[in-house]
Parts: sequence; structure tokens; C-alpha cells
Amino acid sequence: MRSMIVAIPTERVGDSLQLSLHFGRAQYFTFVDVGNNSYKVLETVENPHRTHGHGEHGTLIELFKSRGVNAVVVGGIGPRALQDLIEVGIKVYYVPEDKSLELNDVVKALVNGELEEVSENYTMYRHHECEHHKH
Repeated sequence: MRSMIVAIPTERVGDSLQLSLHFGRAQYFTFVDVGNNSYKVLETVENPHRTHGHGEHGTLIELFKSRGVNAVVVGGIGPRALQDLIEVGIKVYYVPEDKSLELNDVVKALVNGELEEVSENYTMYRHHECEHHKH
């Protein structure tokens, strides 16, 4: 795998970070430099977009561009956010339900080629119904 910067939506669980299953409402985004069968966590920042309106993802796209992000890893994401990421050239990888959500396990799965890259036509998974999605 060639080197890339990956953004991972995360939340604090006890003393550790784990993948947040809700991309846009994640507590944090953790940026990781991945490549050559290794990785390094660069930083974890609060999600400036946490209280977003439905379908508004510009703030996150700008955050990702400012960090040089090439890919994101998700456990759940809406179709509009997926489309917005793909349109600006950011690859999206999905963590299946049978995988650990712990940050280091998620990154190792990516490094080992165990996560599937998704496309705009992919059916969304784990994108649960919550108040901001009801119309």
C-alpha cells in the first residue's frame, strides 16, 4: 500500500479511541499516515462539523483537504456524504460489522487490505435512523 493520509471518525470509549459508527456526528477525527505495512497516528481533532445540518459536509471536506487526506474509513455513512467524498477524490473504506472498532485494529485491517473500498453505488450499512435524518 502506498503512503496515504487517512481520516477516521472516532469516539472515546474509556481510555481508548474507537471507530464512530456515525461519520458526520463523530466526536473526533483521527488522522493516520498509512503505508508500507505500517502506520503512525498523526493527530486527533474535535469534529468541527458535529452539529451539521443534514447533507451539509463542506466543513469536513475542507478539514480533510487541509490535512492532505486521501481516504476515510467508516462504519456508517450517508449517501450524500459518501458522494461528496468520492467527488473530491477521497477514497472510502468500510469496516464490516464483524471487525473490531478499536482504532488500532481498524488501521491494521486497512494496512492488511481487509477493508473494502466503496463506491457511490454501494448500499449504506449501519447508517442508522436518528433525529436529524427524519424529515
